Amino acid sequence: MITAEPNYAGLSDELSQLDEQIQALQTAKKNIYGSVRDNFGKRTADALKLAVKLNSMPSEKRMDRDAVEEDAFRILAIIQAPRVARSERAHGNIEQFNTKTGEVA
Repeated sequence: MITAEPNYAGLSDELSQLDEQIQALQTAKKNIYGSVRDNFGKRTADALKLAVKLNSMPSEKRMDRDAVEEDAFRILAIIQAPRVARSERAHGNIEQFNTKTGEVA
């Protein structure tokens, strides 16, 4: 049975130092992307950010993401495709007929 307590003050100091280091690294990263954006445009900066993220993924996870993106673009094409009005779809394949006689025109 453990009866002693951890050195909370010491751990807090260590964690605070790590938080400061993380913040400094995040600021440095932000500055790099900002420089790329300023010099080459937002699209290039966004592409770089995505490429770095994809590069850090295991290849299997990256392939899964590629498959999901492929499906997403296929679904987007379906969503954005011109739509035929319901009445045109319902009657488009039906032969024209004379409403008085019922004969096919």
